[in-house]
Amino acid sequence: MLKFLKRRQLINLSFSFFILAFLTGCPGIELDCITKQTTKPRHLKRLAETNNCRGCKLGDADLSEANLDGADLQKAELVNANLDGTDLQKANLSQAQLSWYDIDGGNGFGFYRTSCDVDLAASLKNANLESANLENANLENANLENANLEGANLNETNLLDSNLENANLENANLEGANLRSTNLENANLEGANLRSANLDSANLENANLEGANLEGANLFKSNLGGANLKGAIMPDGTIYQGDSQK
Repeated sequence: MLKFLKRRQLINLSFSFFILAFLTGCPGIELDCITKQTTKPRHLKRLAETNNCRGCKLGDADLSEANLDGADLQKAELVNANLDGTDLQKANLSQAQLSWYDIDGGNGFGFYRTSCDVDLAASLKNANLESANLENANLENANLENANLEGANLNETNLLDSNLENANLENANLEGANLRSTNLENANLEGANLRSANLDSANLENANLEGANLEGANLFKSNLGGANLKGAIMPDGTIYQGDSQK
């Protein structure tokens, strides 16, 4: 009986500590909202010296105009990095995180934080990503205006709400990519693989899709005004016989 009471007391005590931590916002359960969006100096130094920085924390690094040709940045965190004009030709950015959205209404009680209230995305304007590997990377809301992605691997990449206006995606692999609400106005997608891509509500106005493969793609509510679809394989598997959409 005494042993049972002691066990019961321990359970009650543990539960009390849990409730106290919940109510006071114990640091042990507080979210880390800083690490992901900051840069570790030693990681930046490693990148500069070796061009190899897998899984590095480069959250707010200024890498604009840098030469990162062939760099290994697999699984790197670049959620608020400046990569404008950066040479990333043949770089490996597979599974890299180039955006971070974490906005939530909380748990409804106000006891402790359940989100970091951030909406960050890397800037890659005019960046050279020719033949780069961006498979499964997170580029949600990223700015890729005028970027060169010729022959790049964007298989299963998240490009939700991103800006690819005037971008060059010739012969790029975008199979299964999430391009929902993405801006692809005037983008060059000639010969691109867009099989099973989600282009729901995407802006493809005046885009060049000549010879592109759109089989199984979702074009619901997408804007194809003025787009060149000559020889493109349409979602139903048929080949487009005209030239441009009106």
